[in-house]
Amino acid sequence: ENKDIRSKMMKTEAALNSANEYLQTVVSKHDDFILKRGKSYALTENNLYISAQNVYSTTVEGQFDNEPYTLELGKSKDFSVGNLTCKVVLTSIAYMDNEASFSKSCYDKSKQPKF
Repeated sequence: ENKDIRSKMMKTEAALNSANEYLQTVVSKHDDFILKRGKSYALTENNLYISAQNVYSTTVEGQFDNEPYTLELGKSKDFSVGNLTCKVVLTSIAYMDNEASFSKSCYDKSKQPKF
């Protein structure tokens, strides 16, 4: 009975590892991008998007994962994908050009040191 449980556990663990490896291939660890007003950007492959609906002098409004957001310059939105914990930061605003720059960074929370 223990052998069956151990075998099932090893298969499940291998499947989880495979799924997490796949997720890490579809989510880049670091990405800088510019959003123009009225455009969206895929944070993950066809799964999670961020858009800019309004670009003001110090804030941007839009949709993030199908929810409205307002971000001030230098502030961030957090999200998770599998073992990855990610953050999108509003890094600059070009108000006259109706565009905003963002920086996305992700790390594998399962590989973080335990303190």
